[in-house]
Amino acid sequence: MKRLITIVTLLALALIVNPLRADPTAATTSTTAPAPAAVVTDNSIAVSGELDASYQHVYLQQGVVAGNNIAQVGLTASVSSFVLGVDTYTEVSKEGLVATGYKETDFTGGYKFTSLLADLELGVISRNADNQFAFNNVKTGIVPFVGLTGNVTKYFNWGITYLDDIKDKTNNYEAFVSTRIPVVYGFELVPTVWYGFNDPGVPTIALLKTAKHYGTGQLDLAYPTKLGTFAVGYMAHRNDVSVNTNQATGWEASYKWQF
Repeated sequence: MKRLITIVTLLALALIVNPLRADPTAATTSTTAPAPAAVVTDNSIAVSGELDASYQHVYLQQGVVAGNNIAQVGLTASVSSFVLGVDTYTEVSKEGLVATGYKETDFTGGYKFTSLLADLELGVISRNADNQFAFNNVKTGIVPFVGLTGNVTKYFNWGITYLDDIKDKTNNYEAFVSTRIPVVYGFELVPTVWYGFNDPGVPTIALLKTAKHYGTGQLDLAYPTKLGTFAVGYMAHRNDVSVNTNQATGWEASYKWQF
């Protein structure tokens, strides 16, 4: 019995003096240098996009009325910094001399440089239009462009676009500012103003000469949801902001979903 008590006492003293020996894992951990942290490399490719559709009573292109009662559907995809897009335009009801049906498909390809202040995009638009819808009856054309967009806050956006319309012999410049004003029940008022001109120093076609410095104003009532943003709006346009001739007014309904 005394021998048993002595053995238990010695074991207790051993554990008190060197408790680490009671846990081999702890002893090993304390004497082994920590393993270097694994380096994780993110090789994923950023992909985003936008689906939009609209009905425009008056459709504007480069500052002039290019069609009426136009249904537009567009899809844009961004893969890393490359941007690809397609837009189709169809006249859904007759107004004037232009028959209903398919009018134009635009393919867009570009590269976007992003920064905290603004995004710069360089690209080209491939236009494929019906004869009666196209400027100067030109069915196809390649239109290089440069776009600069940014925002001051999430409620104030701005942008500038330059188009080099080679076949119609014009350089088109257009700028816009837009703001979002929250109202009630999640609705927003979105006023937008565009100002642009077709280079007066270029011998362009007669149609675009009438829009050497044009302006457009539009007021939308938008309702953002998780399934996209729905909006209706009313616009007023002048081919020449200094006179009240060549005016056009119309309404628009649109939908936009970003993914």
